[in-house]
Amino acid sequence: MNITKYIAEKVAEKMVQPMTDKIKSLEKNCIDIAEKAINDATPELVKECFIKHRSYVMESSCFTLSNGSQQNRIDLGKFIPANHSWNPNVTISKEAMEQIDNMQIEIRKIESDRSKTENAIISTLLKLKTFKRVQMFSPEIYEFLKEHEDNKPETSLALPMEDILSNINKYK
Repeated sequence: MNITKYIAEKVAEKMVQPMTDKIKSLEKNCIDIAEKAINDATPELVKECFIKHRSYVMESSCFTLSNGSQQNRIDLGKFIPANHSWNPNVTISKEAMEQIDNMQIEIRKIESDRSKTENAIISTLLKLKTFKRVQMFSPEIYEFLKEHEDNKPETSLALPMEDILSNINKYK
């Protein structure tokens, strides 16, 4: 059986899953640090008012974190009190900013590696073309490919030939 692009993409997606998990973990850590820094910068009275009278307090999920001339935009994924609702600027500590910057640099590096690896896997599988060749070339990759071997092609097209031909014949 031949390897389709869909199968190659699914196999590549499974193979790079550890990289995807690492990215998600780093993003969560980055958001946790930012959220703590923003909460530390928010006055207690505002937090109490936000809890009691949420509808009267501005809130945002996207913040611009700053430390001197250094700025970093982050989306927390949840709403917390803010001084205005469109990208409020919050000054955070130098240490928190460095941690966030280092994590974001690592995230970008891993995303780049993941993309390159995924494209290389897809390209390799499409060049090998068949399950048998993949098994001979790389048993490790074949382990990820096994589940697709017995299935019918998942992206087979059922062209409505009658409809196509009737539309063409209409204008002859």
